[in-house]
Amino acid sequence: MNAVVPEHSRLLLEALSGGSTFEVDSHVFSADDDWLMAIGYPQEGEFSTARLEAAIRKAVAQTGASDCFVIAPELPENLRVHELDSDVYYTLDAASPTPEKLRRHVRRAREVLRVDETREFTAEHRRLWTEFMGRLALPPRIRQLYAGTASALRGPADLRLLNAWDAEGQLAACLVLDYSLPHHVSYILGAHSKAHYVPHAPDLLFSEMKERALAEGKRTVLLGLGVNEGITRFKLKWGGVQDAPYRLASWEVQKSESREFADAVVNMLLSSGTVSRWEFVDSLPKQRECAMLWRLDKNGRTSWIGGSAHFFCYSFENSLRRLFENVDTVLLEGPIDSESMDEVDRIGRRLDEGASRVIDFLSEEDIRRVERMVYGPEGWWARISGKIQPRRIDVREVLSTRRQWSAFFTLWTAFLERNGWSNSVDLEVWDTALDMGKSVMGMESLAEQIASLESVPMERVVKYVKECEFWPKLMESNRTRYLAGDLMGMLGTSAEFPTRTGTIISIRDQRFRERMRPYIERGGAAVFVGAAHMINLRRMLAEDGFTVTRVLPTLKHRFMAWITRDDSVILPGNPDAPAYEAAPQNIRSSALPVSTGKAASGPASGRLLADLGARAVVAEQIPSYVRAVSGNTLKSCEGFAAWVSQGSIILVAFPAEDEITEDGPFWESREYRERLDRAVAQALAMPELRRITVLAPAIPSAAPESAVVERDAWWCIGLPHQPAQKLRNMLRRAEREVSIAVESWGEDHAALVDHYLKVRTLAPGTRHIFGRVGDYVRKAPDALLFAARNAAGELQAMAVGDYSAMKTAFYMFAFRRDDCPPGVSDALVAALAREAEKRGQSVLNLGLGIDGGISFFKKKWNAFEAMPHLETSWGVQD
Repeated sequence: MNAVVPEHSRLLLEALSGGSTFEVDSHVFSADDDWLMAIGYPQEGEFSTARLEAAIRKAVAQTGASDCFVIAPELPENLRVHELDSDVYYTLDAASPTPEKLRRHVRRAREVLRVDETREFTAEHRRLWTEFMGRLALPPRIRQLYAGTASALRGPADLRLLNAWDAEGQLAACLVLDYSLPHHVSYILGAHSKAHYVPHAPDLLFSEMKERALAEGKRTVLLGLGVNEGITRFKLKWGGVQDAPYRLASWEVQKSESREFADAVVNMLLSSGTVSRWEFVDSLPKQRECAMLWRLDKNGRTSWIGGSAHFFCYSFENSLRRLFENVDTVLLEGPIDSESMDEVDRIGRRLDEGASRVIDFLSEEDIRRVERMVYGPEGWWARISGKIQPRRIDVREVLSTRRQWSAFFTLWTAFLERNGWSNSVDLEVWDTALDMGKSVMGMESLAEQIASLESVPMERVVKYVKECEFWPKLMESNRTRYLAGDLMGMLGTSAEFPTRTGTIISIRDQRFRERMRPYIERGGAAVFVGAAHMINLRRMLAEDGFTVTRVLPTLKHRFMAWITRDDSVILPGNPDAPAYEAAPQNIRSSALPVSTGKAASGPASGRLLADLGARAVVAEQIPSYVRAVSGNTLKSCEGFAAWVSQGSIILVAFPAEDEITEDGPFWESREYRERLDRAVAQALAMPELRRITVLAPAIPSAAPESAVVERDAWWCIGLPHQPAQKLRNMLRRAEREVSIAVESWGEDHAALVDHYLKVRTLAPGTRHIFGRVGDYVRKAPDALLFAARNAAGELQAMAVGDYSAMKTAFYMFAFRRDDCPPGVSDALVAALAREAEKRGQSVLNLGLGIDGGISFFKKKWNAFEAMPHLETSWGVQD
């Protein structure tokens, strides 16, 4: 019998992934933009890797996807090299009794808690979610799940909230469950309160979950993956059992590279002059984003640490240059200038008299196998097919005359170079940093590095050389995993790499930790060490008080962090770490160059901004609103919302609510200014761009002098709000004249807007937006229309509020008749505020000042200027 997994719920999968689902041969797929996700557990029939492989091929052809992911109990052979993660699904028999050791805990919790099941995300849920998300350093994929709970509950999936309430009516714990599958309940996520803590509240909800599932005819509770030791232990203590293996793989269909190649061919054919084949090949794009990178934050100071690769097939120069704009100092393991490298080579060639040679431990067949691997195809067929390459080294001489570590590096380097791995991340870091005028230094002396190499055991080198038939697979695996930033997967495939010994890794880890500390404590430093060292260094730096956050540079990396359940994206710093007394002041050179050129690529997919509405602080961050009134497409520039239409882009460069700290105005910080400039550069790289508009609290440095700048500010009130006495009198007067209620959009609402458009002089853009208010109210799930009617039922005024965000409600639109009674507009604001208070929101954004009259209206509500709003617009040819 085939396994049933939570991802079989297509409605749930769409809510979680943001894509559209379809089926191929009983396999569920989700796709959007250029990515494809395959659920390799067939709903009918037997599983086989051949069947799954055929379904994937058909789905790829159907969608044209280039970035592909699959989860399955077993991977097809051709995808095993791309495996990134493995785990096990757990299930729980709904009819199983509560384990004896938990019964007393459940009984005591039941005595003080009331349990119910609801589908509405209330103010109490919002408060619990806000507390839980603020208490824990959640990875981005988990934060996205929590932020999107309210909207997911309104969708077609049968999602329910199982709640535990204390005696004071406070929400102590809650589970989110999916009942969409016919015979199963899926446990999606949960939260418990520390502010209103009740022991064993989650255990009570687990007991109730089983009972309610059984009552509705559900046989099994799908508990999901083990994830980590703590979660697995909780599932096992409740009787969870392993159900099906889980394998995750990610790979690229070479469609995108083929398109780049085709474009280059066209450009070559259309260009004048002659281009040689090798000049043409050398011109092909080989840049990639650096994903083996972590941000280090402590005491308001920021540095970075990266896992380097001594050999690689791509360049990261563009990515490194963007990183180095933020630093003064770059640290590497040791000196790698040409003189130092020549000295290392000289020492490696000097074999002591009587010393063991690698060749002494190899058979003739071993040597010939290494020669075939290093030299590549040779002979008649290789010559006529053009595959033969000149021999760069003499394999037998290397094995006979070099020290064991030098023999290994020489053979491995020659093999990689034959396969196009001509780049070194170490050297690229060194050269790029020097070219940008940074202070560059090594943390070890050449003597220390040689001593580490000398400790490489002969038997490890011999073993690695004898197993050279696995080098191609290892090379490809390392390429894929390094580009993906998959540290554990990359090292797991090459644990027998000769230089990965206790001496070279553990001892040097502590050495690097001590020697980088003065620089990373002051901030403005970038450190690069071999990727293997990052296993321990991440933990060590967290112990030293640094919050270690993995950098996810592209949509694909963020999606992979979500789908792989990567809970190591953020490692919180130890709050009890002793102060580092030797840390110098964080002094930054004012002469650092700032890049004003275009980013390497244009705006990225906006799929991972799908939860932005839940974190919005300004209206233009609410996707349902902007889509309804403009029809523009959501993209992402440095995590900011970018609304794209043909030839133009509107960059909403305001951080989301969870990105704003209490450390003063964020728009005055260096970090925000640099992020704004990077976002503008990425936006300017959009193909065929004619005009850009930037909405931000600051003017971007790339704006030309001819740019048009309109200045305003966002006005807000805190909730709950107590109006002043004069305003309270006005509200009481309005209450005698009209009654206010939430209504659906109708003809009289449309007529009121039409009248407003006829009698007012408005800018074309404003007129266009007002003309689409009806579409917005009908389509946006969190938009509410408040209507004020007189005793005869005639519409006097109306206002639209948006409640998409977790913390902030928005006063979006207001319209009134010319003879509307005084105070009705204020009464509508009061109604919007009361609704926000009911939902647990703490801020009501009243919008922009616009003009003196509107600003006066907001000031009488004691509104405050929350932040500046500057609309900067220019043509790209200006």
